[in-house]
Amino acid sequence: MAIPIIKSIRFLPPVAVARVGDSDQPLEAFTWDQDTRPFGAGQTIVVPRVSLEVLPNGSVEPYLPGAIRFRDGLAVRPVCPFLELWATVEGSEQSVPLTPRLLEEAGMELAAVQVSIVAANLKGQRQTNNPACGFEARLEVRADDFTRHDLWAWTHAPADQPLVLKERPIWLGAVQSIRPRRSRRLDVSLDTIRIRFTPGRGAVYGPPSATAGFLKGNRATFEIVPPENRILNQQSPWCSYDNTKVRYSYTTPNDVYDGNMDLNRGPVGWGVVDDCCDVLIIARLPQIITAEGSPTPTAKARVVVGPPHYSPDRRHLFSFADDLADRNPNTLCERGREIDKWTPAAEPVLKSTADTHL
Repeated sequence: MAIPIIKSIRFLPPVAVARVGDSDQPLEAFTWDQDTRPFGAGQTIVVPRVSLEVLPNGSVEPYLPGAIRFRDGLAVRPVCPFLELWATVEGSEQSVPLTPRLLEEAGMELAAVQVSIVAANLKGQRQTNNPACGFEARLEVRADDFTRHDLWAWTHAPADQPLVLKERPIWLGAVQSIRPRRSRRLDVSLDTIRIRFTPGRGAVYGPPSATAGFLKGNRATFEIVPPENRILNQQSPWCSYDNTKVRYSYTTPNDVYDGNMDLNRGPVGWGVVDDCCDVLIIARLPQIITAEGSPTPTAKARVVVGPPHYSPDRRHLFSFADDLADRNPNTLCERGREIDKWTPAAEPVLKSTADTHL
């Protein structure tokens, strides 16, 4: 039997959307549909889909929810996507799941898969054009490490006045390598190598001065940041951001800061940030010896962290897949194979790839 040579690896989906939430229970998988019953009036409904429960040992168990709950009391359930690793082997262009068995046949163990994660919030850095106002979490794990790892972020750039101090970091979520097992349930292969990302809780942070604000419209007072989250460096440039200064006028839009709607604050920001972020996940197989000049097999995926879902009876006119198709309609991809052109038949493929809620 020929030993398979892994040529390349990739994450599926390559882009995923996570959504913050303060519940400990993640949101289950669903799709949007229309109520086609005689008296359904074509209203928008959500339909449960097969979801994955992470077990205490790090493996997953598929199940079909009876109903979708967006909240647990007042706590919002977060969207925590799974990212699968797929591979191509020499002599074939077909992508197949990357499994411990395939690694073993190629002469490697699960520990050979090395994963690096960078989760960053660079809003303040972008607005001020100053690296001291950004913060990020960095993590290196192996695929055989099935524990859940927290992503604690602080300002890594050398600076006299960093926004987030290392001794008072911000939690941007967690990542976990899922334990593969040779089984198939509900048409889900459980031996595929997966990474799960859990986003933050939707918390806001600020300096000690971010106490109470005064709205321009109804003149109501409100708490800007809870006392326990006033941990940012008051001397950071982001905490004195002034929208009227010429040096800040290059950003578009330039009024995306807390303080813009405050009666007393005006053009000066409060220095507030949240735990939304952009995440880059990179998996590598450094044990594979390639020809001189050839890159190590590497897979990259991005996770975009945003706010919670809207109410279940509302949905966007355009999906994430529609937006991707509008940008580049001729290079759409279904689990490793290209779709030559945009057609109505391609839409379910793209939605399952780009808008996954697992």
